[in-house]
Amino acid sequence: MKKNVPILITQLYLSLFPHIITGLLVVARDSPPIYTPVEDITVKCGYSGNLLNEYDERYWHGDINSNFSPITGSDTSMFREAPHSYTVHQVSYTTARLSRSEFTYSFKLTSGQKFIRLYFNPVSYGPDFDRSKALFSVKASGFTLLHDFNTSVTADAYGTETIYREFCLNMESSEQSLNITFTPSPSLASPDAYAFINGIEIVSMPTNLYFTAAQGHGVGDNINFRIKNNSALETVYRINVGGKSLFFSEDTGMYRNWEGEQEEPKYLDHLSVEFSVLPQNTSIELNFERITEYSAPKEVY
Repeated sequence: MKKNVPILITQLYLSLFPHIITGLLVVARDSPPIYTPVEDITVKCGYSGNLLNEYDERYWHGDINSNFSPITGSDTSMFREAPHSYTVHQVSYTTARLSRSEFTYSFKLTSGQKFIRLYFNPVSYGPDFDRSKALFSVKASGFTLLHDFNTSVTADAYGTETIYREFCLNMESSEQSLNITFTPSPSLASPDAYAFINGIEIVSMPTNLYFTAAQGHGVGDNINFRIKNNSALETVYRINVGGKSLFFSEDTGMYRNWEGEQEEPKYLDHLSVEFSVLPQNTSIELNFERITEYSAPKEVY
């Protein structure tokens, strides 16, 4: 039976989640991260070799003739470069693997909870891969992460060049391989539909950061709503309320992006913007006895 991903707000006491963050200046990290993930996998799809991301000093590994090549559909898929853009991040969005047939990546992982991040640049990759024909589904570990996903319509609706999707799921001890499958969704309107992907990122997260502990009561102190390990979560918004944007290199080690309200308070009613934001008090001594220090950057608190 297929399992669809419930859209949940998993960090009620901190923030909301981000949907799309593109074209922003990334600030390099000045100090070591608080949390070091067990798995830190970065794949630049449709690329041969390795490419260093200068902002966080991580290498993105190409999936052409490498350990990260798809285990199925590699012979029927193609790789293309995206049209040059000065506003698109060069590491995760400039090359793509595309196919009108299903293809699957497989990753050997330890047990535990993981971030799965998918990067899409919905442009036309030549005349045979028009952007309007990109329509597909994505499955991972028995969950349908994206169903009949139309990348160009989604990007146009949000007024963005690129699309970023983040999911959380748990790997059981008996399930050491994570398969991520991309399946085109042909229809009468689009018989030549294709699937594509520009980048894949898998990062381990601390146990029970968003999922409920085995003996836990639920999300928050007084809300009895358990997020069990057999659930998958989709990030919707992650907002640094009242503050500036915090980019993946400024996170606590999990490479999360936090959308800021200072630059554009688009999530507030226009009448309340002037009166609702209080001055920041940076002299407050934070106490992390009840909440772990890696739960969010200090700037969020």
